[in-house]
Amino acid sequence: MTTELPLFPLHTVFFPRMLMPLHIFEDRYKVMIEYCLRHSRPFGIVLIRSGHEVGGPAEPFDIGTRAEILRVIEMEDHTKHIIVRGLDRFIIRELRETEPYLVGEVEDFPLITEGVDEALLARVEIRFYRYLRLLKEAQGLSITINNLPEDAEGVAWMVAWGLQVDLAERQGLLSLPRLQDILLKEEALLRKEVEILQMLTLEQVKRRMPPAEMGYLSFN
Repeated sequence: MTTELPLFPLHTVFFPRMLMPLHIFEDRYKVMIEYCLRHSRPFGIVLIRSGHEVGGPAEPFDIGTRAEILRVIEMEDHTKHIIVRGLDRFIIRELRETEPYLVGEVEDFPLITEGVDEALLARVEIRFYRYLRLLKEAQGLSITINNLPEDAEGVAWMVAWGLQVDLAERQGLLSLPRLQDILLKEEALLRKEVEILQMLTLEQVKRRMPPAEMGYLSFN
């Protein structure tokens, strides 16, 4: 069964349970947000496959995340700052342009959560904390996460949000049907990213050390 959902195509991937600020300045999206507020409805955030966020039409990927509006701040220039929270995933079955904004006929795309390997989950958590530490050391990018969620699905979406990989990889994570497969993919991505960050960190340390001491450096 399909339902109508207003769509907001963006050059970003939005994950369930995550929070995101949005600046609403185009008239068509002001209309959309007013509609959602008036009817207490979510809208869908989808990654742009081709086209642009501003101006002309954008072709989105098929799978996106419903967004619940938590807060709206009206600005003096008549734009809006909003905070949204990711709800669940959907898959677009049909697109319509009957409104100023894009509308999709969508179906739910529930996550299959059975069969999660607890050992895999633990490895992902450990690798993710290590990744965040190396990310700060190598690139100066600080992502503060005091505690990961207690459930496997929450961990998976938090890791997906925190991974600084390209949009195709992020969309790939959002599109996987099974939680186990998401965690497996995240473990592989984390392993790869940690190796890259270790090499960057090692190079930075080498540049700061006297040549005579470089032979002692190793991550093994």
